[in-house]
Amino acid sequence: MYIYMKLKDILREIEEPTNTFQMYHGGKRWSRIPTEIINSRKNRYEAGVGIYFTNDYNTARRYAKGSRVVHLVDIDKNFKRLKDVYIPVTELVEFVKNASGMRHKTELIQSIMRCAERMGKDTLSADVLNNLIVNHEAGAGKAGVLVANFFVSKGADASIENQHGEEFWLVVFNPKIIKKVSVVDPKVVGSDFPFLLPRVDRL
Repeated sequence: MYIYMKLKDILREIEEPTNTFQMYHGGKRWSRIPTEIINSRKNRYEAGVGIYFTNDYNTARRYAKGSRVVHLVDIDKNFKRLKDVYIPVTELVEFVKNASGMRHKTELIQSIMRCAERMGKDTLSADVLNNLIVNHEAGAGKAGVLVANFFVSKGADASIENQHGEEFWLVVFNPKIIKKVSVVDPKVVGSDFPFLLPRVDRL
């Protein structure tokens, strides 16, 4: 079981230089660090199928209603961003064709081919497939997990999604980049609490 994280420990870990950066996650209390991606329900993967983190405590708290908790999570700074991984178009098409349970395969393949033709490329960023999966609502159930695992097999670990203001989300496809998890004690959340953690692209 994870112990609650006290404010002094949170502030010390944020200030001390490390090979990780910190994010919040609101949800059911984890008994251990996640080791795999689980199925997502329809309309519950607006930035892709993965584990969602935010640098905004208040956002995490909204997902921690009732008996749920806010986790403070350490992520490896050296993760590979989805948008920086390029995959041959032929491999993208082949993956979609063979992905068991995936919906809208014809539309997805047509969109991949149009994008490649428009850009004049025979390789595309993995981010393109992620966006198409979201836009075509093709990531629900086990198909979405297959997509996340496909990204990891190509070297991608996570995607950064900008939100309003200084908030951003980190959608993790590869749980191995999660290095440490603690639970934030609600009693320590006061005026000096780090409600907004630093952006990863500014660390």
